[in-house]
Amino acid sequence: WLDRVLFHSAYPYGFVSGVANVWPREWQDAWLSCRHAHAERMRHYRDRFDRFRSLCRFGGVPKTVACMKWILAERGILREPAVAEGTPILSAEERRRFAEALPAFERSLQDPIPARWRTPFAAVAPAPPASATPEPASPEPASPGRTV
Repeated sequence: WLDRVLFHSAYPYGFVSGVANVWPREWQDAWLSCRHAHAERMRHYRDRFDRFRSLCRFGGVPKTVACMKWILAERGILREPAVAEGTPILSAEERRRFAEALPAFERSLQDPIPARWRTPFAAVAPAPPASATPEPASPEPASPGRTV
């Protein structure tokens, strides 16, 4: 009854899914599709994100966080695909299998949606290591007729 009285069965605001980190444009479109009751697009995203979860299951163990971290590291967004202690990690063989399946999955995710809702997959330049010290700024050359 509380939902009916206070929220009128409204969808929540402010929710961020893990896949929003990997596919932010698609997640935004999925969210808008839900808000605007676009049934066909909602089914598309539900089916694809369910498929993603199944791609991240190895030997009956869900490794979705490790898969998302691996994608983000491969794209240069994270330095490494580290996960918190106790979180299942991907073995080398699982990474290989996942890497082989990912391009077809992403095509199936993106093909039927408008281009503006497709996250570009170009690699991002990796961030410098946290321990790197910045080089000192070189002094600017003096302008003619100006003393420094």
